[in-house]
Amino acid sequence: MYVNMTVSYAFRIIFSLNRHQNGCTAKRLSEENKIPQKYLIKVLTRMREDGLVQSVSGPNGGYRLCRGMNQIRVLDVLRITQPSIISHDSSRDENICKESKADMETMWNYYRDMEKQIMKQWLSMTLQEIVEQYGEDAP
Repeated sequence: MYVNMTVSYAFRIIFSLNRHQNGCTAKRLSEENKIPQKYLIKVLTRMREDGLVQSVSGPNGGYRLCRGMNQIRVLDVLRITQPSIISHDSSRDENICKESKADMETMWNYYRDMEKQIMKQWLSMTLQEIVEQYGEDAP
């Protein structure tokens, strides 16, 4: 499974904003999470457009989570940062023979089915559940 850097950045941002419940500036998020500020702004913009974060103007402005960790699912983040976990569909390659193409199509049908099952699992788990189940204090 391939998870891109944008996904990692988005999760870092969410966990940071959860710690900074009163909000946090882009500059501080960038510094704390070692994310280039220009790229962080792009990720925050996508997250704002999708309703995960809100931006607040003014002297105490910055970014805040729109929902609690118990209402944010893994799939909510993946949907805006990485539409597919399948990195390459080689059955679409034109430089392979017909038989190999059919074999690869069979495998990619399997991969797509597995992706659907993984997405279903991610759809059902919130970030709070993940923290409770897999975090440092987890049993």
